[in-house]
Amino acid sequence: MQLNKIPILIFISLSLFSCSDWKKGVEPDRINDAAFKQVGEFLKSVDTSGGIMDDSTFLGSSTWVKAYYKQAGANLIWSEMANSHSKADTLIGFLSNAAYYGLIPNVYHLGQLSEIKKQIAADSAGTGARRDPSTWAKYDLLLTDAFLTIARHLHEGQLPPDTIYNKLVKSKDSVYYYKFLNTAVSNGSMRSTFEKLEPSSEDYVLLKHALRSFLDSADLSRNYTYLIYPYKDSAQFIKTLITRLKEGGWLNDEIKYADSALLAQTILKVQAENHLGRDGKPGRKLVDFLNKTDPEIFRKVAINLDRHRQLQHILPDHYIGVNLPGFYLFVREQNRNRLCSKVVVGRPYTRTPLLSSVLSDIVTYPQWTIPRSIIANEILPKLRRDPGALSRMGYMLLGNDGNIIDPYSVNWSKYSGSIPYRVVQGSGDNNALGVLKFNFQNPYSVYLHDTNQRHLFNNEYRSLSHGCVRVQEWEKLAYYILAKDSVNHRYNGGGYVRSDSLRTWLNRKENHVIPLKSRMPLFLFYFTAEGKGGTLVLHEDIYREDKIHREGYLPVFVKK
Repeated sequence: MQLNKIPILIFISLSLFSCSDWKKGVEPDRINDAAFKQVGEFLKSVDTSGGIMDDSTFLGSSTWVKAYYKQAGANLIWSEMANSHSKADTLIGFLSNAAYYGLIPNVYHLGQLSEIKKQIAADSAGTGARRDPSTWAKYDLLLTDAFLTIARHLHEGQLPPDTIYNKLVKSKDSVYYYKFLNTAVSNGSMRSTFEKLEPSSEDYVLLKHALRSFLDSADLSRNYTYLIYPYKDSAQFIKTLITRLKEGGWLNDEIKYADSALLAQTILKVQAENHLGRDGKPGRKLVDFLNKTDPEIFRKVAINLDRHRQLQHILPDHYIGVNLPGFYLFVREQNRNRLCSKVVVGRPYTRTPLLSSVLSDIVTYPQWTIPRSIIANEILPKLRRDPGALSRMGYMLLGNDGNIIDPYSVNWSKYSGSIPYRVVQGSGDNNALGVLKFNFQNPYSVYLHDTNQRHLFNNEYRSLSHGCVRVQEWEKLAYYILAKDSVNHRYNGGGYVRSDSLRTWLNRKENHVIPLKSRMPLFLFYFTAEGKGGTLVLHEDIYREDKIHREGYLPVFVKK
């Protein structure tokens, strides 16, 4: 099928077929023309309904489907003379296994296509039987829409892009995907065609492989009540929790109300059985465990595969990445990790943003200018009670001219949020930024840095900062970056910046700004599912990014 051979008129009016003829059906040798005319009628209805056919079927790629049929000539794509092509069966077979790609089969009309296949088989019974053009037309349309929608989802993702990707990713146009459809139709190789559209990164391949192992033993036949934590309505949360505990067999179905004692006893049982720590309270760990059902795990993996699909178009060969929910930093070079480090990231209410940037400079023994949000929420309430709290915390109050202001000279009661001063912590081993900071341009005033609270890296849960990323292996990262930076790079016009220079400045506790000539790209990612050693590794949805996608964009998948 050649795209450059575009007929002048496609949706021709065939006077020999009336609506009454179609209701009765047509002979097999007339089915192609009659069904193609019906394709045109279906697409007219889609035009005025936002992609919805007259039977409420939603076409995910309706605009592309219509344009493709205009270029295809007056022919059906997936059948001929009332005979379904084997390539149609191949595509339906792929749809049956779409879950292995993190896709939900019925999004691509698998249920409808399976029913239509039965209708076609009945419709074709007997050599002289009349055929129903509407059935064959819908069969063709749904297969074409399924292919184009899957192709787009595998290559660009199906979820709305996160902030990392908004300005970086440009969607492919329809012609790009038509080429893949033409290839698949001509040789019938659906799987190999689709897989050419997928990311080739090791992280994606490993996660997809782990998903296959998971699905081989998973039960997706039942959906469980999903718990929201933290919650706004405690009464509603407890009601939902009781329902979930009944679904898991921990509470008897006949119990209509669970008092606080029974609920605490039941929670203690769940916690003890699953090594969650025993306190009898419905906290974060309990909720995370109860939400970790097979259907929810599938959703989580599907969302994360989608993130990889969006990323495949923007990631360079060499960059620094931070996986926020995984609490680790890595340096990726030619698809291999060169360095890895634990990190501490922002708390849920002072979250670290998703972003892409480049490292601009490294600062030894930095000062910390306290962000205005921290001043308003944490510092100012203390100053109202006791202006001396500032010096005890090791902070200075500076005016706009840079001069030090006596905090006792200020009437703090007149300020409720913003103040006309800067609060600065001087450099030193006790500075919150530690002894090294990595700067990168961003609108959130966040950066990578060392910390004076290095014991926090021993915590399993490390969503603990005000938003910046604290790096355990800051020293290794600094030396790696300097080694990669050009040897011709001069520091402020005097002397080469090398590892020995950095070491000297750190030993002397000197403040220096080291501009970077070879600015290394930095990405702050959000991956809550990874594949390692053929198994799934799941991270907590610390900022509820998965929850947003789960509720708004990813349908329920119940395996029939």
